[in-house]
Amino acid sequence: MAKVRFTSVLKNFFPEIKEENIDATDVSDLIVKINNKYPGISDYLLDESGKLRGHVCLYIRDEVIPRDKKPELILKPNDQVLIYQAISGG
Repeated sequence: MAKVRFTSVLKNFFPEIKEENIDATDVSDLIVKINNKYPGISDYLLDESGKLRGHVCLYIRDEVIPRDKKPELILKPNDQVLIYQAISGG
């Protein structure tokens, strides 16, 4: 089971989102399960081709998942996952 954390900025778009354990085999499965719990979040995280959007970073085991890859990385038991939204502004 992966322990999933979200940056607080995502609460602006999904106020009910919280840290939790999710049973998933890989990152794609994880995103589907997160979307089931928080409808619409997968559209926010992934582009039309299924790759991470430019403003989203995903850390697993303290390693950044490259944005140009589809999130098919296998999750290990007790993995720590951080879903991070980049912030910009002026």
